[in-house]
Order: sequence, then structure tokens, then C-alpha cells
Amino acid sequence: AGRTIELCNADLHIYELGAGSGPPVVLLHGFLTSAMTWRLIAPALRDQYRLIILDLPGCGGSPLPRTRHWNIDRATDLLIDLFDTLGMDSPVVVGSQMGGSLAAWLAAKHPTRVSRLVVMAAGALGESEGNMALYRALGTPVLGPMLARLFPYRLFVAKWAAAHGPGHNL
Repeated sequence: AGRTIELCNADLHIYELGAGSGPPVVLLHGFLTSAMTWRLIAPALRDQYRLIILDLPGCGGSPLPRTRHWNIDRATDLLIDLFDTLGMDSPVVVGSQMGGSLAAWLAAKHPTRVSRLVVMAAGALGESEGNMALYRALGTPVLGPMLARLFPYRLFVAKWAAAHGPGHNL
């Protein structure tokens, strides 16, 4: 059933499963999907981990964000707000497609708030071998923040919008 949590810029519908002794794991879905992406994966993980599966703003059970200006930085801030609300210092973050791009950007912008990063089929920059190496580098504690500062933000935003539809800001 899940529940909706009111956060600073948006309300997120989340599902909490498991109470395992492993680290908390946050699962982020892709564009035009929802938390249902993880329905077959969650049962295998819930005995070992505390799972947080969420519907990103405007997807599944989560309403559109309250602000009209919605971008990747606001999305990462929203995730940090969620982590704080749920008492998670640095969960494992797993992202698929758009969620993978978001997870990589989150790890680069807030390296101390992500203990491990799993990026699958990240959509914003494409899935070439070079781009997948970039995602792995963004997820490292030292190199990730340096790359995030050097990476041309406008290029990332342009590629994000191109990968996720005309006029799409997230």
C-alpha cells in the first residue's frame, strides 16, 4: 500500500519493506515507470535490507512537484530531504534508467550521503562504454565530487531533457 511523505518541494509515495540488518537500500525507477519496476526484485532483498522504493514526482502514486521549476538539483535535494526524514545517513542507492542518472548525480553532488551506488541503464547521457565509466567515476567518494564540479552542467541538463522527452526538466 505504501504511504505518502510530504517533503519540502514535493510529496513522495514510498513503500518500505524489510527490516534486515544490512544497510538501507533506496530504489529509483526510470522515466514513465513507477515503483512497480521493482516488484519482482523487492521480495529477494527485503529479508536482508531495509528497502525504500519510491515513486518519483509525477509518477505512480506521487503527485507532480509543488514548484513549476523542477530540475536535477531539486530532485537530488528532494532525495536528501527524504533520507533525513527517514533517518538514513547514507543508504545504498540503486537507479534504473532515469533513476540511474539521478542516482549518479546524487552521488556526485552529495558523496557522503550515498554509501554505495548501483546504476543500471542510465538514460540521460546514454549507455556507451565511456558514459558508463563516467557513471562509475561519479559514484566514487573522491573522484565523483571533482567530476561533478568539472562536468558541464548545461550539457547534462540538455542530454537529460533530450533523453526524457521534449520540455522534460527532471
